[in-house]
Amino acid sequence: MSLVLRRRKDVLLIIVGSGPLKELLQSMIKKYGLEDYIVLTGGKNHEEIPIWMNASDIFILPSLQEGFPTVIPEAMACGKPIVVTNVGGVPKAITHNNLGILVNPRSREELASAILEALERKWDSEVILKYAEKYSWSNLAEQIVSIYQKALSY
Repeated sequence: MSLVLRRRKDVLLIIVGSGPLKELLQSMIKKYGLEDYIVLTGGKNHEEIPIWMNASDIFILPSLQEGFPTVIPEAMACGKPIVVTNVGGVPKAITHNNLGILVNPRSREELASAILEALERKWDSEVILKYAEKYSWSNLAEQIVSIYQKALSY
């Protein structure tokens, strides 16, 4: 966040969720004087998550490891561009640069640069929403049914 704040002061990072590193994160926020720029909301009910996503300009997931996180299509279903690390199955979700920006894990500079680029870029939320449709429950269910139908027809 410090690297982003060198170029822009009009940012607010909201972290939704909780976990064992919460106290460490709170102390780091205080240590670096970031209280005005980072808010920890704590855990939220699953039904509330789209409200937080829709209130954002971009969605950031700087994971070190992932499979295929469902939070990516959830954020896309809100029309949000994604800044995410290039780990696990994540590249399968960000298939072109109209959806988001992939960065290398553990690179603060690259992550900060991508965040700044994402904040400055004009995104087409309709493109993101249309792409997210392929991950809808109804589309996924149709694909699963189709696979079973093909398997049963052999």
